[in-house]
Amino acid sequence: MAESLAPDFVSLRLSFGLGAGPMSLEESLGWYITRFRSSPYAMFLLIVAIFVDDGILAGVDKRVLLAAKILFFLLDLVGFACALPKLHFICSNPADVGDVFLPPQDTMLHLGCELSFDHGRLVVKCCRDERLSRVVSLCQRWLDDGTAASVTKRLVFRLAGAIAYDPIHLHALCSLLGDCLRRIVGKAYAQFGWDAQLSLMHLPNELLLAWLELLRWCLQQAQLTGACSHAIPAPFLNHQHVHLALYTDASSVGGGYVLYRLAPPDSDICAPKQYLLTQAAFAWRGGQHAWHSNRKELTVLLKGIRCAVGLMRNIIAMSPDKSLSICLDICSDNKPSVSWAHKAHGAFPQGVGRSSNVEKRSIIRLIDAVAEEFRILRSLGPAVTYHVRHCAGLDNPVADGLSRYLERTCDPAGKISLASALCDFAAVDKGALENTAEAVREADRLATDEDYLRLLSELDPCEEEEREVPLDEVLFISAQAEGEADDEVTDGLYLFERSLCHPLAKAVLDDCSERYVAKTMLDYMNDADDRILAINAAGTSASAASLCGDLLVSNDINMVYRSVAVLRAVLGFWRSLAAKRKKAAGQYNLRKTPQRRQVVSPAAQEEEEEAGKEEIASLAGGGYEEKDVLTIVRLSQEGVDYAAKGHSFIYDPATGVWFFRSGTITGYSLLRPCVPRSAERFRFLLALDAHRRAAHGGPTPTLSALNMDLHVPAASSEAKRISARCLLCAKLRLRNGALIRQAPLGGSCWDIEKMLLTGTPYSVCAVDFLHVFPGQLVFAVRCLATTHTTWLPVRQAAECAQAAIEGVRWLSSRCGKVMIVYCDAGTAFIANTFQDEMAKMGVKVEFHSARAPWETSIERSHRVGLRTMRACYTPHQLARASDMDLCEIYDHVTLLMNTAPICLHNADIQSGSAEAITADSLAFGYTRRTGLLLSHLQGTDGPELPDLHVDRPRAVQNVRGCYLKHHWQMLRDRSAKQVGQQPAKHRSPLPPGSAVLIRYSPKNKCDLGVQVGHIVSAEKSKDEFCRRYRVKSTSGHESLENHCNLGGVLQEDVMRALS
Repeated sequence: MAESLAPDFVSLRLSFGLGAGPMSLEESLGWYITRFRSSPYAMFLLIVAIFVDDGILAGVDKRVLLAAKILFFLLDLVGFACALPKLHFICSNPADVGDVFLPPQDTMLHLGCELSFDHGRLVVKCCRDERLSRVVSLCQRWLDDGTAASVTKRLVFRLAGAIAYDPIHLHALCSLLGDCLRRIVGKAYAQFGWDAQLSLMHLPNELLLAWLELLRWCLQQAQLTGACSHAIPAPFLNHQHVHLALYTDASSVGGGYVLYRLAPPDSDICAPKQYLLTQAAFAWRGGQHAWHSNRKELTVLLKGIRCAVGLMRNIIAMSPDKSLSICLDICSDNKPSVSWAHKAHGAFPQGVGRSSNVEKRSIIRLIDAVAEEFRILRSLGPAVTYHVRHCAGLDNPVADGLSRYLERTCDPAGKISLASALCDFAAVDKGALENTAEAVREADRLATDEDYLRLLSELDPCEEEEREVPLDEVLFISAQAEGEADDEVTDGLYLFERSLCHPLAKAVLDDCSERYVAKTMLDYMNDADDRILAINAAGTSASAASLCGDLLVSNDINMVYRSVAVLRAVLGFWRSLAAKRKKAAGQYNLRKTPQRRQVVSPAAQEEEEEAGKEEIASLAGGGYEEKDVLTIVRLSQEGVDYAAKGHSFIYDPATGVWFFRSGTITGYSLLRPCVPRSAERFRFLLALDAHRRAAHGGPTPTLSALNMDLHVPAASSEAKRISARCLLCAKLRLRNGALIRQAPLGGSCWDIEKMLLTGTPYSVCAVDFLHVFPGQLVFAVRCLATTHTTWLPVRQAAECAQAAIEGVRWLSSRCGKVMIVYCDAGTAFIANTFQDEMAKMGVKVEFHSARAPWETSIERSHRVGLRTMRACYTPHQLARASDMDLCEIYDHVTLLMNTAPICLHNADIQSGSAEAITADSLAFGYTRRTGLLLSHLQGTDGPELPDLHVDRPRAVQNVRGCYLKHHWQMLRDRSAKQVGQQPAKHRSPLPPGSAVLIRYSPKNKCDLGVQVGHIVSAEKSKDEFCRRYRVKSTSGHESLENHCNLGGVLQEDVMRALS
C-alpha cells in the first residue's frame, strides 16, 4: 500500500517504487537493469540499455533471448510486468533461432523509428512521412498567403517540432531549420500569446525575407523522394575493437561536427569505410558572431568531444565485455585548436596566460573544459584511447558544409544571408501595434519639410480673399466650411489643419473641393486615434528650439518619433496629389467658391471623396523610421558648435547630423548621433525609454540601453536619476532590500528565516574556485544562511570536476549533510562527472542565472578575502609558504572574515553592554575569542563560562533569533529612510492632488508597508508649518497622516508605474 494525499495506489505484489515524471522508470527499473548488467546472466551480451520508457537487449549470441527471459522473470518478482505485444525480437538470420518463447519479427519499433535487418545490415527507417506531410501543407499555405498568412506561435513551434524531431541525430539540417523558425517567432513576437494572430507585415524586411526562405527550405527538405533509411553493417556486434572518428569545423555563421565509425578496409590500399553515427549543426547567436575564429573552432571542438565522450561512456557502461577497446580520432582543420587540445592536462598554451582579456580568458576556460573531457576518457580505463590530429580543409567537407548552412541567401540580389538576418533583430512592439494604425509613407525632401514645420510655429489661421497666390506664399485654409456647426472642430489645431499651410497643399486645393478632402482626412484621423497636436503655436517663435520643444511634449519618446513620422506622411500625401495634377510652374486655378462648388455634380464629389480616402488609407502606420529619429536629433543640435569640440565629432551632410566616432574591439569605427547636454527634455525621454527597455533593472542596464544607438554625454547621471525617480524601482528596492553587508547569496529565492531556524550550517551553500595567486587554487564555500566562509586548498593546478568533488566530500565530512550546492555554469560544475557524483551523494546542484557571475555575492566575498590576505601577508611570504603554511594562512583569513561583526546586540540593557553577532556565532553559536551572547546562563555563585557542548544548541537558537530581529528591524529602518523621511521646515507644503507614498504599519514581516495615494487637503499648525495632511489611498480609504509618513512622488511616475 503506497499512501499519498489523493488518490491511493494499491499493489498486490511487491512494487519497485512509484514515481512521477519522465525519469521515474529509469530511477526505479533502471536500477535493476544496471544490476543485471553485472550479473553472470548478461556476460554474453553486448548492449543492455534503457531509454526513458524503452529498453533494448542486443548481442551476437542467440542466448540473448534466454537472458531476456531471465530478466523478465526477475523483474516480475519486483512488480514489473510487460504485455507481449510490446515485446519485439529481430535477428539477422531467423533460421538460426530455434523454438523460443518470443517468435522473431521482421521489424521492431523504437523511439518512433523502425529497426530491421537486411542482408547483414542493421537498417533504421525514420518514419517521417506523416510528420513531413503536415510540414509540406503548412509551409505551402503560408508561402501562398505571404504576409497575410494566419500565423500563431503555437503553429510555428508545432511546425518546428515536426521537422526538427530527430531521435537518431542524422538530420542536422532539419534540426537547424526548426531552431531558426523558433528563434524568429520566439524573439520577434515575445510579447504575444501562444494563440494570438501574428502579423508578418511588422517584421523588418530582412527578417521577412529570411522567414520566407526558411519556409521554402523546409518545403524542400520535407518533400521526400523516397523512404528515409540509414544502414550500418550488422557484424560490428562481434568486433572487440571500435574505431571512431570525429570531424569538427566552424565558420563565421555557425559550426558543425560529424561522428563516424570506421570499419576495417577491404585491402591495404583502400581507406577505411566510414559509417555515419551522428551529426549536428548550429548557428552563432548575438555576440558569438564577434568571437575570434580560433575561439569558435575550439567551441565546436568541445561540443563534438562531449558528444563522443557521452557515446563512449554509454558503450563502456552497457557492455560487460571487458576486452572491448575503443579508439577515437579527433580531427580539426584549425591548427591552434589542435595545439591547445594536445594540452590534455589543463596546461595553458604558449603565449596565453592568466589575463584580463576576455578572449584569452574564454580560451583558457575552453581548454580547461577540453582537458576535463579527456580526463573522463582516461578514467574509463586503458581500453579507451584518443588522438587529436590536424586535417586539411579538403579532407573535412561534411563538417565544413554543416557549419555553412546559414550562408544561404534569402533575397533575389544575393546580398542578404540567413545568418545576417538572424544575427540581431528587435522584437515587435505590441503596444505600438495596438495604439497606432499601419506604416506611414516616407517623405522625399527633408529640408522643405523642416522649413515648413518651422513656419508653423508662428502661423495663425486667417481668412484669405479669393485671389491667385504665388508659389512661395503660404496659405491657410480652414477645415470648417461655411454653415457647419462648431462641434466638428475641437479646441486647438488638428495636425491636418496645420498641413494645409504647406505650399504643396495649394496646388491640390485649387482644383478640388477642400471641404470633402479635409472632412475625409479628419474623419480618418478621428477613427485611427491619431489626433496629434504637433505644434502649439501660442507664444513661440520660428526657431528649431521652439519646434523641438513643442514636439517633445509627450512623455513617450516613441510617440515623439511617431509625430514626426505622421507629419511626413501628411506632407507626402499632399505631394502625391500635387504630382497627379501635373500643372505647370506658376499656373494655378482659383479656389473653389460656394458658387463654383454648386456646379460640381454629386457623383463627381463622391468620386473625389473616395479617391481621397484611398490616398489617406495608405498613410496608416505603426511606427517610425531612422530619419524621424535623426530629425529630432538634428533639431536638438541647433546652436551647438561641434566643430570646436575635436575630431571625434563628424558631420554628415546627407542627414545634417553630427555623429560621435568611437572605436570597437574589432578595430572598426562606430558612428552614433550625438545628443547635446542642452537638450535636457530629450535626454530625459531617452533615459526613460531606456529604463523601460531595461525592465527596471537599475542604473547599469539603463545605461547600456541608453548608449546603444545614440551617444549621450553624461549618460550615467541620467540613468541614475531616472532609476532614483522610478516608483516601481523604489518599491522593488524596498521589497528586495536586505542587510547592507551580509545579504543572502541567493537573493529573494531563498527564505533566510526558514534556513536559519530549520537548517544546519552549509546545508545550502555556494561554491566557487578562487585563484588566490598564480599557481594556487582554492575551493571557496559560503553558507547561504549564515554567510560563513571556508577556503579549501586544491591539489589540482586548474579548475576541474575532480577538485570540486573532493571539496564537496570534505565539506560533507566536516559540516554534515549538504543538501543544495549553488554555483555558476563553470566547466568544472557542468561536467558529467561532477553531476553524476553529486547525484550519488544526494546533493542537488543549482546554477545562478546572473549574466555576470563575477557580480554575485560569493564573488564579492572573494574580493574581501583577497584584500584581507594582502593586508596580512606579503607576496614573498605567500610564495615561500609550504602547503601546511598555506592551510594556516587560509584558516586565518577566513577567521577574520567570519568574526567580523554583522550587527550589535544589547545583551544587558541596564549595563549597556553590547555583543557582536558574527558569521561564526550564526553557524556554531559562538564567536572564536568572544563570548556566547547568553547573559542568562549564570551559576549560583556568580558569572561563569557556560559549557559549549551542553549549551551549544540553545546558543545557536538564541543567536539566530537575535540576528533575525536585527535583520527585520534594519529592513524597516531602510524603508522608513527611503519613504518616510521627514522634510525640512523651509519646504513648501504639498499641494492638493499630489501623488504620495503613504507609510503604514506592516501586517506581517513580508508586508511592504507602503500604499499609493494623493493629497486631499493640508492642515497648517499655529507656526504656519504644515505637519498633517488628509490623504486618500488608491483603495478609497481617507485618513489624516503626519508628514513623516508621507513621501512625495511625481504624478507622471505614478501613471507610468500603474500603466
